[in-house]
Amino acid sequence: PGIGKSALINAFLAEQGSGGGRVVRARCVQQEGGVEPYLAVLEALDLWARSEPDAIEVLRHHAPTWLAQIPWLVSDDEVRALEDSVGDASRARMLREMGSALEVIAAERLLVIVIEDLHWAHPATLDLLASIAQRTPPARLLVLCTYQPGRAIAFGHPVVDVARRLAARGVCTRLSLEPFGPS
Repeated sequence: PGIGKSALINAFLAEQGSGGGRVVRARCVQQEGGVEPYLAVLEALDLWARSEPDAIEVLRHHAPTWLAQIPWLVSDDEVRALEDSVGDASRARMLREMGSALEVIAAERLLVIVIEDLHWAHPATLDLLASIAQRTPPARLLVLCTYQPGRAIAFGHPVVDVARRLAARGVCTRLSLEPFGPS
């Protein structure tokens, strides 16, 4: 904590600017009663849908199982229709849908997704990130994640192993930080 992970991301984003792209941020949080699968991703989708007029339409057509998880974005009638149509969607279907939705979102305009404190994320969130990283269709997508390796290792969290595997495949770059000074 306090090493400068968020400061580095903030400085990077400020220096690069959005370049006409979208930046969506979320943070994983420690929860005593267990972590909801995809919680940070759902938070990011919620924020994006509130700020982009086309977001709900993209989710409706490409990721209905995800839209069903954030029902306050649509009418009660649509929530019921979504629940009927998606039923008990499998994790694999959810991964495919989100991959498709991100490709559509990032096809013409850069999308930067920032997820902080990944060491608190549910393993399903890591599965999603790994799935996205290994998709072959082109997308103007940058996913920036922070995590504390020491904390992840101490709690037996899989984020360190997932990051290593993705880096070995060439779809992820890991930056290890030393504490930053005031300057």
